[in-house]
Amino acid sequence: MAKKIVRQHLKQRTRMKKRLSADLEAAKASIDAQQFGVAIRLIEGVLAQSPNFPPAHQLAATLAFCHGNFKLARLHLEAAVKNDNKNSSYLFDLALIYTRLGLVEEEIATYKRIIRLQPRSAIAYANLGFIYRRRGDFDSALLAFGKAVEIDPGHVGAQTGWIHLLGRIRTEKFDSKIANALVKAFESPYTHHPSLAPATASMLNLKYGFAQYDPERDGLPAADDPLFAGYLTHCVNIELGLEAGLTRLRKFLLFSDWIDEQGCQQKLAVLLARQGFINEFVFHVTREERERISSLQQELEGVLSGGKLSVVEMEDRLLRFAMYESFNCLQGGDRLAELADDDLGSNLVDLVTLTLRDALEERVIWASMPALKAITDTTSQAVQRLYEENPCPRWLHLPRRMERKPATWLREMFPGFLPPSFLQPESNILIAGCGTGQQAISVALEFPRADITAIDISRASLAYAARMARKLGIGNIRFLHADILDAGLLDETFDMIQSVGVLHHMRIPLDGWRVLTGLLRKGGVFKAGLYAERGRQGVVKCREMIAREGLGSTHEEIVNFRHRLMSETLDRKLYSFVERVDFFTTSMCRDLLFHVQEIRYTPRQLKDELDAVGLEFIGFEGLEETGMMDIYRKAFPDDPEMSNLDNWELLEAEQEDPPEGYMFWCHKPGDSGA
Repeated sequence: MAKKIVRQHLKQRTRMKKRLSADLEAAKASIDAQQFGVAIRLIEGVLAQSPNFPPAHQLAATLAFCHGNFKLARLHLEAAVKNDNKNSSYLFDLALIYTRLGLVEEEIATYKRIIRLQPRSAIAYANLGFIYRRRGDFDSALLAFGKAVEIDPGHVGAQTGWIHLLGRIRTEKFDSKIANALVKAFESPYTHHPSLAPATASMLNLKYGFAQYDPERDGLPAADDPLFAGYLTHCVNIELGLEAGLTRLRKFLLFSDWIDEQGCQQKLAVLLARQGFINEFVFHVTREERERISSLQQELEGVLSGGKLSVVEMEDRLLRFAMYESFNCLQGGDRLAELADDDLGSNLVDLVTLTLRDALEERVIWASMPALKAITDTTSQAVQRLYEENPCPRWLHLPRRMERKPATWLREMFPGFLPPSFLQPESNILIAGCGTGQQAISVALEFPRADITAIDISRASLAYAARMARKLGIGNIRFLHADILDAGLLDETFDMIQSVGVLHHMRIPLDGWRVLTGLLRKGGVFKAGLYAERGRQGVVKCREMIAREGLGSTHEEIVNFRHRLMSETLDRKLYSFVERVDFFTTSMCRDLLFHVQEIRYTPRQLKDELDAVGLEFIGFEGLEETGMMDIYRKAFPDDPEMSNLDNWELLEAEQEDPPEGYMFWCHKPGDSGA
């Protein structure tokens, strides 16, 4: 009799569990359909029948999370874990809630608990690495990322986290282990090469003492040093002392006799020429060097205008010239592009491709680039001229990226925001002001099924972007020559618009906002990037100096002005931009200090701009590692979504080092359904 009662009881429990599970599945479907009232009733019904049912608490937490109620989500997840402490999915969700609440110690303890349950969880180790990195515990972060990569070498988050952290390492002495790790990182398909530049520059300075380097006294660096070669080949140099040493090395190579049987001078010249090309020959040039290069140019152009070319006889002169100027500056230089790779030889083939063949391809693309209409706005025309002369940035590589689902990606960044249901992998995306294509192509790699339209005011920039898209096998971008003011002629709507570093160069940015908002579908999302008023005061002061002195923006004027700033004793806090990557290439330095038009914002002015066009602020992107998010959480605990721009105004006004710009998301209210 007792056994029969037990069996009946078990059957009843099983039937009840199935019924409750069915109700939860219905609740999940209701959440997906944004029928939150229905979902709440179903979940409450389940919890009324079974108050300790962990899946119900997890789903209740998901619902609370969607509405930005992280404290309620925490209560439900802690209840789920209490009643089932072996289920790692509850712990992962709980760790995420601790993140949103800024409870770092609880967050760390939860991931360690997951690792005890699942010792081979690469995700847990990677997430632990990001937490340690965020709090500045780089040693622990490196260990966590390293363990994640050991478990799963293809884990993109762990790879990129490890590489990004590696690039920030500083030591007092040269460390061969770190140097070898940097060399390995340069070879990884997951590496964003510029992120390695700070640590690599530091290691090279410690190894060679470039700030005080004198090639006459100290001899030549090893041309086959993989760290030195990797840095000059893949990164724009971003260190002032290293630039001084490389400038002295270049001058020495220009005037010295190349008699080394191992070809060390030639190899060094190739590296400096490659560096010169990617930084657009921004290093300072003395009158003596300029006269020698002018003489070399005349000699080379004389040979190029003659009969059959002998690259062997020209190679040394070509390499000396290439350290200072691009081959496309040579009259008749196109003849080099026509030679076979074997005829050019290993020292020249890469330089000829970079400086001639790619430029020839861009000329063809430039001529056939479709356009909406001629640019007529006078400010737009001035900005157009700048970027036709100096398209930027000149980038050569993008790291491998994971395919993302746009709605999931936004939810991860902004848990309190419910993305529209139409934001799918096949979404229609506009990149308004794509420049040389780095942003547009990154978006295409992350959303390979999206239909992307990329417009820009500069044909030269578009040609560069289209060539790089072709090189990388990207086929889902349509490039168009157009002013944002004329973008309404596209006569279509977009699920997502991104416009980063563009609107602040318009005469009246609000006009651009209005045009783009008109193209955004109701419920659609908008990513923007704008300059910050408080964070760019050093740039403002420098521009005032340039205006007072009547300086122009020719290549020579930019190079000489940079050299002057590097030589003078400056208030590094005010003029901190001299240590930023933008200062270390000609085009980006022109964009930074010599631009013809710039508007800057405070958070309150951002709010006014968004209100004027009917967009709603979602949140800032990229401020987590600066520590600003943690400061905000503590200052304004009643705003867990961190989306109140009036609060951000108050917070920023108190910061010693306010951000130089804002990257943020907003959305257009309205129908968010299909």
